[in-house]
Amino acid sequence: CRRVDLEWGLAGEKNGEGRNNNDRGRSGWDATGGRGRDQDWEGVASRLPSATRVVAAGAYCGIGGSDYLPGRDSDQLVVDLSLGAVKQGVTDPREIKKLMERGVEVFTRSTLHAKVVVIDDAAFVTAANVSQNARQYLDEAATLSTSAATVRAAKRFVRSLCSEPILEGYLKECLALYKPPTFKAKHLIAAL
Repeated sequence: CRRVDLEWGLAGEKNGEGRNNNDRGRSGWDATGGRGRDQDWEGVASRLPSATRVVAAGAYCGIGGSDYLPGRDSDQLVVDLSLGAVKQGVTDPREIKKLMERGVEVFTRSTLHAKVVVIDDAAFVTAANVSQNARQYLDEAATLSTSAATVRAAKRFVRSLCSEPILEGYLKECLALYKPPTFKAKHLIAAL
């Protein structure tokens, strides 16, 4: 996780400054793949029931996304809910609506590609989008860190993206434009 810390620009912490052994936390790499294997989301899901706060950025929130990252009051989520993403079907505004109805503060950012989930004292950085397609069909990888410095940096990063809240009128426009996608991964795996 040292590389992740530096990429997030933790000034004053290079060469271990500002850290002690208790601050290092646990980190690990989890490469997943194969049909129906959703180990990335199992790590996230196992922490959600007892979570007090979730802050997340996921480029696309597709079909089933609100089931994988259920959310509640005070949680924050940033997604790409641009009209382009909606027309392509990669972000499902129906899933965003469900999250907003649960009290999740949802923001959009058209340049978002990052996938970061912070659940209390754990930060996940993953290749996986918040979708059934990513969970069931694609080969994904994730890393988990409980380093206090990494968790703080991940929260700062996600919150720095929270600049464009999704408003009701815009959500209605997105709902009217949305068409479910057709994913090649699903068809390729079915053919095997």
